[in-house]
Amino acid sequence: MGKKAVETKQQKRVMGLVRRWKPILGLASWSIQVTFSEEESDCSNCRKTDGHTEWHTIMQNATDWAYMNTALVVFLPAIRDMSMEKLEEVVIHELCHTVVAEMRPDVDPQDYDTKHEERVVTMLAHSFLRTATYYEAKGQKLGGKKK
Repeated sequence: MGKKAVETKQQKRVMGLVRRWKPILGLASWSIQVTFSEEESDCSNCRKTDGHTEWHTIMQNATDWAYMNTALVVFLPAIRDMSMEKLEEVVIHELCHTVVAEMRPDVDPQDYDTKHEERVVTMLAHSFLRTATYYEAKGQKLGGKKK
């Protein structure tokens, strides 16, 4: 498969998940723009242990909550070999940043420590995934529609 076909496949995976989760998370009326980058993330927020990177930026979220706009940047190298389950978790996590964005303090972004927000959106994403799994096991999709 050529590089362009792989990119298109990755873009379709992400966009399908955004379309699925946007209404579930109460973001149906939001403008969410998704762009894809061939660049490696700058990894400005990576932790290193014994010289190995533990995690890196997979996506970036910039939200203007007052106008209900979000821009997501997806770093294609980071998702190419990612399972659909892990990609779904990452997409939900990033969309949860949009949900909680207006709770951020009104300070320069450089002065904002995101650890608390990261913990909150991680727990929300896990909760939403568990809820989806529960309903799907009962033959329903979130939103009450039968499969």
